[in-house]
Amino acid sequence: MKIFKLLLTACFFYCIQVNAQKSYYIAANGDDNATGLTAGQAWTSLEKINKTKFEKGDKIFFRSGDVFKGQLRISSTDLSIDAYGKGNKPVISGEEHVKTKWTVKNGKIWETQLSGAKITNLTNLFKNGAKQPISRYPNLDVNNGYLNFETHEGVTKFIDNELTDGVNWTGAEMNVRVELWRMLRIKVVSHKGNAIEFAPNKEVIRLRDGFGYFFVNDIKAIDLEGEWAYDAATEKIYLYSTTDPNLATISYPKFEKSISILNSENVSLKNIKVFSAARLGIEVAKSSNIVLDGVEVVQSGGDGITFNNTQNSVLQNSLVSDMNWSGVYSAKSANHIKFINNTVKNIGNSAFGKSKTYVGIDCNSSFSEIVGNTIKNTGYAGIIACGENNLVKRNIVDSVCRILEDMGGIYTNNNINNTTGTIIEDNIVTNSSVIKGGGVGQHSLCNGIYLDNRSQGVTVRNNTVGFVDGCGIFLHATLKNNKVYDNTSFQSGYNEFQITNPDTIPEYDIQRNILVTNNPSKDHVVMLVHNTKKFTIPEIGTFKGNYVVNPFQTNNVKINYKTTEKVELKRVSVADWEKIAGEYATGNQVSQLNYTPAQAQNIVFLYNSTSKAKKYILNSGKYLDVKNKVYQNSATLEPFKSVVLFKQN
Repeated sequence: MKIFKLLLTACFFYCIQVNAQKSYYIAANGDDNATGLTAGQAWTSLEKINKTKFEKGDKIFFRSGDVFKGQLRISSTDLSIDAYGKGNKPVISGEEHVKTKWTVKNGKIWETQLSGAKITNLTNLFKNGAKQPISRYPNLDVNNGYLNFETHEGVTKFIDNELTDGVNWTGAEMNVRVELWRMLRIKVVSHKGNAIEFAPNKEVIRLRDGFGYFFVNDIKAIDLEGEWAYDAATEKIYLYSTTDPNLATISYPKFEKSISILNSENVSLKNIKVFSAARLGIEVAKSSNIVLDGVEVVQSGGDGITFNNTQNSVLQNSLVSDMNWSGVYSAKSANHIKFINNTVKNIGNSAFGKSKTYVGIDCNSSFSEIVGNTIKNTGYAGIIACGENNLVKRNIVDSVCRILEDMGGIYTNNNINNTTGTIIEDNIVTNSSVIKGGGVGQHSLCNGIYLDNRSQGVTVRNNTVGFVDGCGIFLHATLKNNKVYDNTSFQSGYNEFQITNPDTIPEYDIQRNILVTNNPSKDHVVMLVHNTKKFTIPEIGTFKGNYVVNPFQTNNVKINYKTTEKVELKRVSVADWEKIAGEYATGNQVSQLNYTPAQAQNIVFLYNSTSKAKKYILNSGKYLDVKNKVYQNSATLEPFKSVVLFKQN
């Protein structure tokens, strides 16, 4: 009887708990005075949600197809947020319509005043839902949008010999390329003749002659349809329009953040779209077990999604697109973060300079996974993986480093966070090059996979890199225990594989990589190991079973090393390199075919970035891969595999 009473009591409390779980509905035509407990009694505002204390197990449903303006703030445990009904995903919008009248300022430039809006930094402007370009001088069709200065004085003044004072830029904002990898937005203190001065900035450590700059967000730079500028002091917007903007819907981002999930646990956010945040689409901080699934974050004036002081959380099946700064960021203070099957594209706007930014997925967290994502068209890195025991797998990285350089499609940096145990495998990095204009001299451009600044304990295996204008695989200033196995690197601007400036005795383990160029230039070296003069061949490491393939010439290795007598820097054939290195370079192969420069088109590079096996039709004739396997008529590749084929003469 006692056991029966205990069971009955437990059942009673369980039923109370289940019954306490409630579902709340939100619709654009709802009423905050309603119960919110049915679709017919839906609430209408985000502020109603923000002020409600939810219990464990509660659910919030936004009606599909509706738009909800404002900020959503969540601080709860065991809460689910999703869409209901049919139609497009419900939208959390940070935009505010311009309600004041537009009048002609001069010519085709109109103006209006945002009275009382208190917007200190306008980060976007939309006309009938379409993003409009912020004003800049020069325009993008002139030297890719840059002016260049010839000389400088200290770190607050430069001289541009082509600049005149026909237009005086004193008080204007400008973006200055202060490093190959850094762009800053700075206010002009003085413009006299060809000299520009600006206030000291702690991030401007030096200026480099020949580097680029441009003026931005100024009425004097407005000369194209849709260009705009904002004066925070007067709260005025200026807009170039050949038609009356009073007849259009003009909007701007009013709210800094669209969704904040703070001090929360076991919260899921699904099937929600975030549009037009002023600075940040979704913020997750001081939380755990957060799931963002099927969300869309678009047109943010700053970043897309950030994770800070957060554990065991997931971003999956989501879209992050058209950010002025970066796409997705997880801080060193977060860990066990998973980024799975997301699309991150169109990241970075050079007009909104902010130090090192414009990154697709910037993961500084440890014990994290970046798997199955597509990263396309970013201004800086595609993926940054700086953390212990991270996994970067089966990602597609394409068209990155379009604004800043000295970066890679996939990048590690031990100075940001310990990289020990990180695995980079089965990724495809392609079609990446820097748009010239802001920097000069010998660039490092865009590398495919880049281990930088004391990276250690990183394994790079089974990846494919092709068509990057830097190095295919680049190891710079690294520490020990880095392994590079079974990768394919094809057609890179500098080298298909490069090691430079190890920070300590590196003892690299480089095995079975396929390194192929179709560049017939006599200057092109497939494998470059340099600035290693402090180290002997054994200290540099082991190179075994690699394919160093250049069908146009034989001396494809350049190596810098120390002997007991002197420092050597030699460009040699693979055979001669193996004689020099002895047991530390064995079984490496070269091209089985010889081509003239006119026969470069006989080299075929194929890669499969889909989730299924894919068949490729070949032109007539027989083809060999680097292992002398014969292909004729077609080639079939498994997912995330690649092959380089050589047509027999």
